[in-house]
Amino acid sequence: MTIFEDKNAKKILKLDGIEGFQRFLSDKLELINISIKSGKKIDKHKVPFDAFFYILSGKGEVIIDETTLQIKKNDIIECKAKTERTWINNSNTTLELLTIKLLK
Repeated sequence: MTIFEDKNAKKILKLDGIEGFQRFLSDKLELINISIKSGKKIDKHKVPFDAFFYILSGKGEVIIDETTLQIKKNDIIECKAKTERTWINNSNTTLELLTIKLLK
């Protein structure tokens, strides 16, 4: 059993009002904690991996391909590889999510 402490997280994303910290990486799985401040968004992008997103706190929107979904704390979103997505925090609190990338 291993504990991965917050102090050892590697910052992998830093944009205006957006931060991402890699919490875990193996050959099969990557965990990333992302914080999006109020009024900010992560522009449309896609990755070559299947991924799940667990909303840790806050609320906002995710646009997957052309479908807009309202998201809130404790929601889980599944995205297949190469699916376009945009994250939008249109609330007055920080939106935090845990990204779970399935690398293989």
